[in-house]
Formats: sequence, C-alpha cells, structure tokens
Amino acid sequence: MNKHTKLAIMIAPFLAIGSYIATGYYVDTKMKKQFSEERYLKLSLQGKCQISIGNCKMKNGDFLLNLEQKPDGIHLATTHPISNAVISLVTDKNQEKLYKLQQNKDALNWQVEVDPKRLQNVHVLRLMLMINKVSYLGEVKNAF
Repeated sequence: MNKHTKLAIMIAPFLAIGSYIATGYYVDTKMKKQFSEERYLKLSLQGKCQISIGNCKMKNGDFLLNLEQKPDGIHLATTHPISNAVISLVTDKNQEKLYKLQQNKDALNWQVEVDPKRLQNVHVLRLMLMINKVSYLGEVKNAF
C-alpha cells in the first residue's frame, strides 16, 4: 500500500463525519426558513354554496370544510383540526363585521352565534382558518 492510499484511508472517516454535520446544518436552516413564515392558501368552492341549507363545501387539497346555517348561528365542520377560525360578513352597504368562531366539541367543529336577521342582508362571507402557520382563505358571494 502506498502512502497516498494510507492517507486516504485515514482521512475518509473525518470527511464523512464532516459532510454529515454540514448536510444536517444546511437542511435544518433551510427547513427553519421555510416553516417560520406564514403561508396563505386559497379555499375553492365545491359546487354552489347555500349555507342556509347546509350545502357549502370548500376545499384545498385534502382539506375539506362545510358551512351550515342553524337557528343558533353558523356552524363549520372540517376534516382536519384547526387552531383558529374567523368569518367576516359584508352587507349590501359594504359594512363588514368580524366574528371569531368557537370550538364546539373538538377542533373539527366550530360555531358562531349570529342573529338570523343579520344574515338576510349579507352579500359576501369571508373565511379565514389557521392550521399551525398556514392560513386558509375563502370567499363566498350570495350564500344566504
């Protein structure tokens, strides 16, 4: 065995360990950068939205939700647990009111108490949901 081969055999383990550490550091910083920022995703309607009869389905990928109007307010059911939910009701006169939804039974079911008379003049419903640092945004026109 010549001296170059002996030197290569002695240095190889140090190079392997050093590259392993450098790769881990690189991936870690890249992941922190990617997931430390908030992301916004759009919710798209699935067919015609009629909240008053409980048929307002929206989705993004495998995340699905359904909005339904009941006598005590608006109910939201999702396929994945969410951490926060807010709706905005915009009237025909461009007056906007925000409502924070409350957990009903679990993180899949949410509700907000809204007077049914107030929903008669609603022209646009906007919805914002949070899952970790990802915000899902949706808008429905003439849904009531």
